[in-house]
Amino acid sequence: MAINLKKENYNNDEDRFKGASDDGEIYPQREQPPVQEIYPGQNSAGADQWNDPQPQLNIRTAEETQVRVPNYSAAPVPNAQPPKKRLGAGPIMLIIGGVIMMSIFLIGAVAGMAHEVLNMADPSVVETEYTYEQPDSDFVYSGENVGDIVLNANNVCLDVKYGSGTDVTFTVVSDRVISFDEALALSDENSVLTANYISDINYSEDDYYQEDIILTLPKDFDGQLRLTGRNSDINCSSAVLGSTVDFSCADGNIYLYKVSASDIRLNSDNGTLSADTITADSFTANTDNGSMYLSEVSVEGAADISTGNGHMDLENMHFGGETMIEGNGDIDGTQLKFVGDASISCSNSDIELSVTEFGNMTISNGNGDVYIDTPCSRADYTVEASTSNGTCSVENGGNGQYKLEIKDRNGNVDVTFGSGETEIE
Repeated sequence: MAINLKKENYNNDEDRFKGASDDGEIYPQREQPPVQEIYPGQNSAGADQWNDPQPQLNIRTAEETQVRVPNYSAAPVPNAQPPKKRLGAGPIMLIIGGVIMMSIFLIGAVAGMAHEVLNMADPSVVETEYTYEQPDSDFVYSGENVGDIVLNANNVCLDVKYGSGTDVTFTVVSDRVISFDEALALSDENSVLTANYISDINYSEDDYYQEDIILTLPKDFDGQLRLTGRNSDINCSSAVLGSTVDFSCADGNIYLYKVSASDIRLNSDNGTLSADTITADSFTANTDNGSMYLSEVSVEGAADISTGNGHMDLENMHFGGETMIEGNGDIDGTQLKFVGDASISCSNSDIELSVTEFGNMTISNGNGDVYIDTPCSRADYTVEASTSNGTCSVENGGNGQYKLEIKDRNGNVDVTFGSGETEIE
């Protein structure tokens, strides 16, 4: 048997027909006797063979048939176009991979450009003309020259403290970049200390509170303190002020501890209000979408407390003047004393007052229960209580000097009176 060989090029078509496959392999052929050339008109025995040629059989042995039979029908025809080459699986996979990689690159480029465009339109990205750099020393102003303080801040946590000196000290303690659109300065006309500060990073409620700016007030400061913030917390502790404390946050929390002032106003659109050990002539606290925690608060005059969508927790409170409390969440109070007329209303939760003393009291609830536990005597009140869908444990009527009025639409009314040993004063 002949050996398979590779033939890269063919001299002519006859070479291919002699056993070359379309992939260049030479297949074994049985040896044939030489054929004598016979031409027409030649007088020989071969003339009959030319006139009536017989096909030559290419007989193979069984062993030779193991070799693939050449596909002669696919052999190129002289002067014809060569057959088109087909790509194998390898090149096709390489082409597909290249297309996929190019698509990923284009998608990433488009996403990157979109990200840049969104960042340019993001209002949280603050672009300021000046960049604040923490000074080597604090900003210090003589308390005698400062009448009022107005401080506006975005994305900055403010901390107000009461100091023992006579100066107003303004200290930046944060390592965050803080910019300003107006330098900290005194107004020559009314001695107002003003500043507008902005941080380049939004403050997150998930982060632990850490002050960025500390404002230390002198011990004799009696001006107005107005602090406003957006996405900022305001913390004030150990401050004795003779005038107004007005804190307002668009998106942030407000904390007060050991603060005394003639007028305290607290407002947060979307944050928590907390006040502990507070003394004020008038007190206002409001939050639209947050809870409220008030403890050890003493108000000599009027008080206005409200929550839009949050829980209200009141403990050890003294209200000397007219008081209005309103909420859309649970209102829980313990050890409360209402000297002046009081009104408490709730829309869709319970009202629960324990160990509570009150004079004239009006309570209304839309969808919730009303529970009152008071040490005051039943004989001191004229009661008018009702509920549309629930039970009422208190008996109406009486000839007391104070009036207790309770109206509930969908809930129970439960009032428990005591021995009356305490007095409202």
